[in-house]
Amino acid sequence: YAMVRFRIDGSKAGVFDLYSGGHEVKLADEIDLGVVQGRTGAITLRCEIVGANAKAEAPKTYFGLDCVELRPVK
Repeated sequence: YAMVRFRIDGSKAGVFDLYSGGHEVKLADEIDLGVVQGRTGAITLRCEIVGANAKAEAPKTYFGLDCVELRPVK
């Protein structure tokens, strides 16, 4: 799996190494992208492949997104 950079409305929300150490697909832990100020309309989430763990095997570009959860700030 790849290293992925997330952006929310153009702002960097972090780079995450999703390599799991094996050949089987494993669920990653929850990734917290921080607090985003709500606005009227859509929020854009962009995911970019920016590299790979040195231990990953070719093609080193796998990435899966199963769920995006938005929670109100208390």
